[in-house]
Amino acid sequence: MLWAFLFFLLSTLYADTLPPYPLKCEPAMTSAFGDYRPGHFHSGVDLKTWGQVGIPVVSEGDGYVFRVSVSTKGYGRALYIKLDSGGYRVYGHLDEFMPELEKRVLDQQYAEKRYHVQLYLKKDAIRVKKGQIIAKSGDSGVGYPHLHIECRSDSNQPENPLKKGLLPAITDTRPPLLQALCIQPMDFSSLLEGRDSPLILPLTRNSKTGLYNPKGIIYASGLLSLSLRAYDEANQAPNNFGLYRTSLILDDSLIFQCAYDSTHFETTHKINLEIDLSLLRSGQGTYHNLYIENGNTLPLYGPLKPGAGLIQSSTPRCPEGIKEGAHRLRIIGEDGAGNRSEAQADIFLSRSPTISSFVWQNQSR
Repeated sequence: MLWAFLFFLLSTLYADTLPPYPLKCEPAMTSAFGDYRPGHFHSGVDLKTWGQVGIPVVSEGDGYVFRVSVSTKGYGRALYIKLDSGGYRVYGHLDEFMPELEKRVLDQQYAEKRYHVQLYLKKDAIRVKKGQIIAKSGDSGVGYPHLHIECRSDSNQPENPLKKGLLPAITDTRPPLLQALCIQPMDFSSLLEGRDSPLILPLTRNSKTGLYNPKGIIYASGLLSLSLRAYDEANQAPNNFGLYRTSLILDDSLIFQCAYDSTHFETTHKINLEIDLSLLRSGQGTYHNLYIENGNTLPLYGPLKPGAGLIQSSTPRCPEGIKEGAHRLRIIGEDGAGNRSEAQADIFLSRSPTISSFVWQNQSR
């Protein structure tokens, strides 16, 4: 009985330290942090309001109102909270603010004689408490009911709310779905299956091993890149989300990793360096690059530098490349809840044909 009581007490104390779910409704996510948007990354998460407007929105912690924005576009009616514990929280597409703030907004609109207004409040002018109702959800700015919430650092950089432990109420036991690999030759001397064009390989999940595999062995030479088409789902709302982390392993070496822990507003316009834009524009879907292009300074790759993830077979001009023969590729996709899926592919690398050998072969016929 004593152990049971202590366990109950500790569980209660631990629960009190967790942030409350931002909405007073059943938890569900409809869009993840870092999801692809034309021209930028999704800088927060979207929470489902089940088609309703007016669901109470509660504060994660103690703090004060830092900014209020009202517009018919973008985030619509948005609220910015500076937390005493550090960082900012942004709540977008609201229907209304708490009464004291709603009055200030209305007064400002009358004073400026327009609907679009921006208010920057002094520190502690309007205080909020953990769990306090600070607004009501809506559909302002975009046209369908949901709550957009962002977790920003003290330097105003977006951070992944799921990896910061801010949405513990969301249940996700579904692993990512890996759909296809694309392998591309990256220079004139590179070949795939004897051709110099991209090779798209559908992935099929093996019911016994749980692994995703393409059909057959990949025969290639030269300088190669890979990209992955995949998506994730969550339990309550099976929308298609992007993955949190992807990793590429050649034999036993990790040669590429991309993780959506944070993004920067200053570099978000480089989002098209993270995907294969040619495949997207040709209608073949969103393939995420498993390598880092030159000029890609997105904060997703840790210490890795441009060129990481590229596979270079040994050639006369690049003898330090990967040796000829059979190799194993492993591609691991993970979501924000820690669920993971893995694809494995066998690739046989050979030396690229040289001009001299090509001429000799033709002369000997």
